[in-house]
Amino acid sequence: APPSVLRTLQEASSKDCAKKGSATTSGRKLKKVSIEDRVSLLEALRASGTRSAALAADYFEAGLILGPRPVEWVGSTFDVLPELLPLDAPAGATHVIDFPNAKHDVNEVRGNGPKRSLYVSLSPNEAALVARVVADANANASTWPAHYHPLRAALRYAGKKLWPRRKSVPC
Repeated sequence: APPSVLRTLQEASSKDCAKKGSATTSGRKLKKVSIEDRVSLLEALRASGTRSAALAADYFEAGLILGPRPVEWVGSTFDVLPELLPLDAPAGATHVIDFPNAKHDVNEVRGNGPKRSLYVSLSPNEAALVARVVADANANASTWPAHYHPLRAALRYAGKKLWPRRKSVPC
């Protein structure tokens, strides 16, 4: 970069920038979940006895492991890696999951392509969990909003029941 650009960047101030995210929805969302909250929420969901809550627990836990947006489960594929890893796979990776990129648009303005691949090292229990979620999402792709709504509601209900005074609960 030319020296004038570097000087401008060095002199720039962040004084007028938002300090803790924006006032928009994504700026208010909780970005991480403590281990204690994760355990409490998963226990509450699984103890509820409803199918929606149990499935919500699976989606929540798989989401914490892999990090996709909920809609990205639809159309995803999940595979065990062969013994001879692909060149772009990190050492120790056991599985690959391909997600449709929810931020992708046809004009290539947002997102980084129509799909993204994630190489991961998963325990057998984690792999079984992810496989269940991928199978469920793909089986319910045609009715995704209606299918996901009760799962989201179960997660929110459990969080509000556990922490009624908190402004933000994991979702």
